[in-house]
Amino acid sequence: ESKLSNQIGINGMIITKDGYLLLEKRDRKKTTCKNKFAQPISLALKASDLKIGNSEVMQEGYEYANEKLLSVIKKTMKGNFGLTENDYDKLSMQENFLGIARDLLEGGKPNLYFTVTLKHTSLELKELLKENAAKTDPKLALQSNKLSSRYYLVKYIRCLLG
Repeated sequence: ESKLSNQIGINGMIITKDGYLLLEKRDRKKTTCKNKFAQPISLALKASDLKIGNSEVMQEGYEYANEKLLSVIKKTMKGNFGLTENDYDKLSMQENFLGIARDLLEGGKPNLYFTVTLKHTSLELKELLKENAAKTDPKLALQSNKLSSRYYLVKYIRCLLG
């Protein structure tokens, strides 16, 4: 019913090996949640992210959806932080997917939520992000706006329900 563009959002939480959650302090220039804390992975899913050509038809099935969504997550991890598959545990939507919700601040936009567990401790992550920010390797293709953001590591305590 919304007159807004309700594209799908992808939102990811990054957790270090020693149990710290990486949070981003959003810039005052962001479109939503200005100057607020947010998850470090946040994007609107586009057909170009899924690498679907003009003539290609989206396929059905778990394997296809898993492959396409994970490729977007991996590309974002590399572009935002310089993190590659060597830096985090194996990803699968079956293990890392948390759920779906609608974002009322964005007119009911549907969002997919997931987690990424790093192979690094919080101290190692700090060093790695500093190193990646200092690199000028074009293959790394880090987004300068992400590197200028302020990040915080907060002790994460997993609660078990039931």
